[in-house]
Amino acid sequence: MVRLPRPVGVFIALFVFVVLGGLSGAGLAQGQGVPPEPAPGPTAVAGPPEVATELPTELKALFVYDTAAPLNAVSVQTAETLQAVEERIEFDSPGGGRVAGLLIRPKTVQRPPVILFLHGLGGSKNDARLAAPLAVQYGYAVLGLDAALHGDRRMAGQEMFSPDLMRIKLAFIQTVVDYRRALDYLATREDVKADKVGLVGASMGAILGTIVTAVEPRVATALLLVGGGDWKKFVQASQHPAAAALLPVFEMPEVARELATLDPVTYAPYISPRPVWLVNGRQDEIVPALAADALHQACREPKKVVWYDGGHLPPLPVLLQVVPQWMNEVLAPALAAGGQADQAQADGPQPGPVGATAAAP
Repeated sequence: MVRLPRPVGVFIALFVFVVLGGLSGAGLAQGQGVPPEPAPGPTAVAGPPEVATELPTELKALFVYDTAAPLNAVSVQTAETLQAVEERIEFDSPGGGRVAGLLIRPKTVQRPPVILFLHGLGGSKNDARLAAPLAVQYGYAVLGLDAALHGDRRMAGQEMFSPDLMRIKLAFIQTVVDYRRALDYLATREDVKADKVGLVGASMGAILGTIVTAVEPRVATALLLVGGGDWKKFVQASQHPAAAALLPVFEMPEVARELATLDPVTYAPYISPRPVWLVNGRQDEIVPALAADALHQACREPKKVVWYDGGHLPPLPVLLQVVPQWMNEVLAPALAAGGQADQAQADGPQPGPVGATAAAP
């Protein structure tokens, strides 16, 4: 396991409790790293039926936007430490209005590659601050946006998940397109590498991150934490307060057909051949194991599935093992394969954080 400096360990604890919502303590009590043998429940991860390798035209069309439209972007430095610089960015959303984000860059790396960080339900762009310390240690910048109806875009009486199907659809599409537009914005900057990026999504961010990764070829790999798919399975078994209100609506055949165009399992097969890692809890009360397994099965190789014993809160040992492994074994090679390996010794991601010692798990 990678031994991290104390500030990074503190970050991981904050990440678990704040980014993922602090919804369950079971993981910290039961989790002892990646379990060698799965508990009863969905375990096998079989490949999905053969599907086309390219996203169907009708699905692509949902996320089309005018790439020539002006961004009208602005950025203002909001914080600086010995390790990193933080900027608040804003640009025009193709769905209307302005979208705000936080970009946090390591000061010791000249042109760092970027990790997109997609926050969970009720979160905001500010959650990028929790993901940044570990990423910065490894030489990556982090960009997080406010999802639709979150952060600066929150609207009284409107929620991302509600019986209003059109609201869900528009919010999902706008958020996905905003992240595509964010990559256009990053391409205008000379202080980051953005032709290929990594993506980390937590909870709702993993759901949306599945779609972003499938739709956007500039995402080289994804780490999806406590995400899931198959909306019907999701709302039937989830203990989230919104699930009970959504179930009668989601069971309507016409609604089910419409929701299929926004279901992560519809998009997951099209992440391949890019690698994806998926991390889920067997006793997750928010994203039930059946929904998590549906997403796992929908993804094609190359993929890695990690089940842990616990709820919606990944145990600390699991995150300490999985996140650095993904950055070292998957993200860095994926970016290098996409042309990100130039001057790797000078300004690319390092094999490990400064001051850390790697040991066998």
